[in-house]
Amino acid sequence: MSCLRCSWRRRADDLKVSIHEWPLPGDESEAHNVVFELQAPPIFCTWRDITYGLLHDICTPKDSRPSAVTTYEQLDTYSPLSLHSRRNGARRIGMASGTKSFEASHYRFTTPRVSSDAVCRPNGLKFRLHDSLHDLWAADAISCNVSLHSTFRLPTDSPYRSLQFSVNGTTHTPNFVLANQSECAQKLQINEFIAFGTLRAGGRLQWLNIVREIAAKSLSLERWEVQVLIMQSIWQVGPLKKDQDSTLLLDWHEESGNARFCQSILGVLDGLHQSIEANWMQMKAVHTAALIACRLLAFSKEAQIRKEVFALIRRIRKTIHHWMRDLSKKLRNSDQGFISDLQAHLCEAAASCRATYDVEGADIEEAFCVPEDVAVFIECAITLCDNNKPETQSLSSRSDIKHLLDRDRRLSRSLAPRLAARISRDPSILQTSLQTIWTSCPADIRFEQMTAPNDNWFASVPRTPNSSEPHVHLNILTGQLLVNGRPISRLPREISEHPMFQRLFGSVGLSP
Repeated sequence: MSCLRCSWRRRADDLKVSIHEWPLPGDESEAHNVVFELQAPPIFCTWRDITYGLLHDICTPKDSRPSAVTTYEQLDTYSPLSLHSRRNGARRIGMASGTKSFEASHYRFTTPRVSSDAVCRPNGLKFRLHDSLHDLWAADAISCNVSLHSTFRLPTDSPYRSLQFSVNGTTHTPNFVLANQSECAQKLQINEFIAFGTLRAGGRLQWLNIVREIAAKSLSLERWEVQVLIMQSIWQVGPLKKDQDSTLLLDWHEESGNARFCQSILGVLDGLHQSIEANWMQMKAVHTAALIACRLLAFSKEAQIRKEVFALIRRIRKTIHHWMRDLSKKLRNSDQGFISDLQAHLCEAAASCRATYDVEGADIEEAFCVPEDVAVFIECAITLCDNNKPETQSLSSRSDIKHLLDRDRRLSRSLAPRLAARISRDPSILQTSLQTIWTSCPADIRFEQMTAPNDNWFASVPRTPNSSEPHVHLNILTGQLLVNGRPISRLPREISEHPMFQRLFGSVGLSP
């Protein structure tokens, strides 16, 4: 790297620049940048292209992007220097000049009798980093606003739509919410409008407001919009501050590390769970309680509090798991017209149950310490895989389930290595999981992890070489279960998606 950063004047003889083009840029630091760019390491160029693409294409709003610019020379195609370029492959970010070179200006024409200063003119090129895809100067094209992409958006047809400001930030005041009561939709009660709008009125008050509103039952916790509001409150990091030891703390979440507060919120969440554990229609409410409990683990340090949080999470998980099995029975006995809706509810239950494992890295071992915990996680994965199909219209049209499934894929990817290690230590866990899904599962089946790149698959091991036992494969990442190469709960997709099958039988092949 140091040789690439060497002085332009030390490299001038090697580059053999025409006398009419000397010196290249008058600014020495700019000359150093040009020399570096000619032989920049490929890994650096790849990193720069990807970083710029993230900041410009994703994080910069379209209305903030500048217009295209005019360039006169590209460094890669500039003939006096292009022979010395070691460019490998196409690059999005390179160097270009918005000014003409000396040879392209009127200075190129001189009379026979002139001084040397009239011949040896400055180069005239001013090289800058340039986005070749959109013809923009890279330094001027980035106006990053990550908050737009990290803030939940309320549905446009929601009665809560006028309260989007309360999800966006914490700078509004309770008086502002009261002054805007006229914006309350007819389908929304005024007391819930005020409770929803004031929950995030003050960054340090968010956790206190969450406890108060849940205890007062002033919010409809079964609504997706209320879950969005609470998720934004507990997940947004907010500003940092330093304590007396100069340790950085999360200012908005300081209250959640207080033991007395944790005891209070655990009592409220446990009361909420007990009041709705008999009604699976309150899926989002109990899921919200699980999200809050998992978030408490990230801040609580006391062993007793953490023990009580894990106990609450397991009680919630048991409830949702029970709901999932009830919905599976309903699906098997349902009429043809209700299959799609029940599958949507079943996917929501399975993903909500798996969301109770969404804890920080240090707590994953505790989340999987009991074999039953691992078995439930795998059972939910198989249930989700069997019912989450593109042809299920209810799933693709609901933003709440789409968001839930996206989070589940992220969770599955992050937990896959830990889960594989846990199963390798005790392969009998898979048998416990399969017996609830596959009633014909052999009692003494054994599994082994396959080698990379198929290390997410576990395959059954026959007891004898010529055994007639079924060959079972399970993908712990996607939840795909295959017996003798075929799914057990539904027809293969190449059959159920065939136009002839759909014309004759409709969606009957979707029933487990």
